[in-house]
Amino acid sequence: MRFDASGLRRTSASGEVFPWRAQDVTFVCVTEDGLVTQAQTSGEKRAMLEAAADGDLLLAAWPGQWRQDIFVIDDRDAALEGLEPPGKRT
Repeated sequence: MRFDASGLRRTSASGEVFPWRAQDVTFVCVTEDGLVTQAQTSGEKRAMLEAAADGDLLLAAWPGQWRQDIFVIDDRDAALEGLEPPGKRT
């Protein structure tokens, strides 16, 4: 299964510091065989990013004041770094 997410913004181009660790930011993974899972906690998000295959679609839902924004997670390394506790970031 191939995904065309060209209509969504990318996390790498969000233009601001993405709130990776925020509890109200939910990650969604859609695998190539159609399995859909979500992650809410930092640990769940980290596990999802580490387990995702190259062909999987990774999304982040970031609620705003007036709407829900959906982003394609296009830089796993940046996402994993952003999930580190503030004192542990390199």
